[in-house]
Amino acid sequence: MTVFSAATAVLIGLGASAAFLTGLARLVEPGKKEHRRLLSALFFSLFLLLLYVFLLQGEQFLDLGGFFYLHIPAIYLLGPLTLTYYCGVTRRGYRPGRLMRAGFLVPFTVLVITVFVYAGQSGRILGDLLGYYRGREMTFFDIITVGGFCHNFLYYLPVFRDALPFVSARGLRGIPGRVLLFHLAVCSLACVLAVTSVITIRKFLLDLTGALIGVLVVVSFLLSVRYPELMDALAEMAEEMRARRSPLEGADLAAIGGRLDEAMRTGGLYRDPDLTLDTLADRMGLSRHQLSHYLNRHRGMNFNRFLNELRVREAMALLAADRDRTVLAIAFEVGFNSKSSFNEVFQRLSGMTPTEYRKSLP
Repeated sequence: MTVFSAATAVLIGLGASAAFLTGLARLVEPGKKEHRRLLSALFFSLFLLLLYVFLLQGEQFLDLGGFFYLHIPAIYLLGPLTLTYYCGVTRRGYRPGRLMRAGFLVPFTVLVITVFVYAGQSGRILGDLLGYYRGREMTFFDIITVGGFCHNFLYYLPVFRDALPFVSARGLRGIPGRVLLFHLAVCSLACVLAVTSVITIRKFLLDLTGALIGVLVVVSFLLSVRYPELMDALAEMAEEMRARRSPLEGADLAAIGGRLDEAMRTGGLYRDPDLTLDTLADRMGLSRHQLSHYLNRHRGMNFNRFLNELRVREAMALLAADRDRTVLAIAFEVGFNSKSSFNEVFQRLSGMTPTEYRKSLP
């Protein structure tokens, strides 16, 4: 095995493992059920694709009949799942239209064909998988595999079009903009390489496609650990972009700022662990677009940052004033749901954990 093959095998294997674990994690994490299911389905589809490329690269033989071809409908699912999840995160109250729902019929039609046509077959499956790259004629399954990657472009293009504002200087300076651009670029490049691999009959391009997707999945996994509120930040960034097209023309900005300070600082609304951008906007008599625009443009931060700064500020005061109270009790009082999230946010904003901060006090 060459160095290139060994390196791609490692990346593909890591990507498959990360995709499977992330898919499981998304099923049990808190948040909107529809978003969690979509993201979980997306990562499980990536897992099936990466597992197929990994076994193909190692020339592994599995006598699973048609079920060994489940990567084909998984490929067809990547585009619809990506677009539906993106729209669900960035557009309030989004519901897939009739055309979008019809798009999910394609992968399930392919699923029926692949499973029932090949179900129960055994024998020379390995030869069927590798035969095309060894000189045999293109088969029906080769054609629909290429069609799957081309099919995904139909769904990536609207995301590109909608995400163009994120490619602005402001967007690229923020983590959400960079992450979005990275994902779109890698997904598109992987599709081009996969199609080119089949057209030119060069298997190393397929291995490179798997390695790229593996890197994408691993990076996504690490980002989800490092920045658990990344999707919320992306949603707020989208709100800000839309708010720029509908700014607070004629609005009394001083009055908005006064109502915001009254609700959050004087009224202590930030202590509510279930407080959302929608809830606060309704309370202030604004749309979420308007409030998001105000916070980003006039306070220089998104809603989550604004909320967490208020909570951490009060937590610091409580840690200093009452040395006998536990960190967990203070975390709950200022609006956090768990000690782990409190510690993470506190350290990100102050540079030290709550315990370290308390010990540093005179």
